[in-house]
Amino acid sequence: MDIIADILDSVWLSGSLFFRANLNGDWGVLYEPTPSPVFHYIVAGEAWVARQRDHDYVHCQAGDVVFFPHGNAHVIAHSPNEQRLPRACIKPEDGCQTTRISDADASVRLMCGVFRSRTPLSHPLFATLPDFILMRPERRDGEWLPHAAQNLDQAVESARLGTGALRDRMFELLFVQLLQSQSNSSCSTYARFSAAVQDPAMRRILTEIHQAPGRAWRVDELATLAHCSRSVFTAKFRRQIGTSPMAYINHWRLHKAHALLVETAYPIYTVSDLIGYANTSSFIKAFRRKFGATPMGVRERAQSVSD
Repeated sequence: MDIIADILDSVWLSGSLFFRANLNGDWGVLYEPTPSPVFHYIVAGEAWVARQRDHDYVHCQAGDVVFFPHGNAHVIAHSPNEQRLPRACIKPEDGCQTTRISDADASVRLMCGVFRSRTPLSHPLFATLPDFILMRPERRDGEWLPHAAQNLDQAVESARLGTGALRDRMFELLFVQLLQSQSNSSCSTYARFSAAVQDPAMRRILTEIHQAPGRAWRVDELATLAHCSRSVFTAKFRRQIGTSPMAYINHWRLHKAHALLVETAYPIYTVSDLIGYANTSSFIKAFRRKFGATPMGVRERAQSVSD
């Protein structure tokens, strides 16, 4: 099993654009914090990007994608000079807006989007991502390889039939490419998680957990599957995955419960049973503690959105 693909499949990723602009002269945009991952694609020209809290600006050029996995407040501007920084303030939650600040011959073009998910991005995988990721175009055999953001920008401009469905797939592809860009980073916690799920023993353990979240798992049983002692297994699991085995199992159970509530019409007690809770009341309490809402509340909200 591809563990990372299974995690991504379970959250139903999609996305929307909230800002497209042609820019000239002195400009700056402050993006307010949001609970959703945000990305910016430098379509043309160059820009300076920084998290609001540290103002440590990074220079970006055409073809670069800037990714804020945790939706931190940040600034994009024509210059890192704070004293010359006129700012518009944008909240990514406000929805898509195409803004022509100047004409089509502007020196800078930006495309900004937000990733959405039907199930919260609370899996330990997402917690391993840094606050800020810069993905530059990949060069192979002397040629620049296009990434999904470039294709997404072209699709937005197109009025051809089926483009809407194509855009949805491109948001998913772009998210995967951003994750893959971290796999080779020596200082990335995500890189350690990615390496762990490629380890045969750890992949076998995670596959068992993912395929049978309702099973009454015990750490001793998992350690036996990993062919090591309980203490060695627990230490290795925590080091590679970032949490204890039982904490991961409990998270995956509730994560799958959320997906079942959104995707199926199973009664609450059936969902509780499928993910390994013998007592429905205990399940409801654990679910509310995790997501801040009751199972029924999550289902009703999902149904209202789909309607």
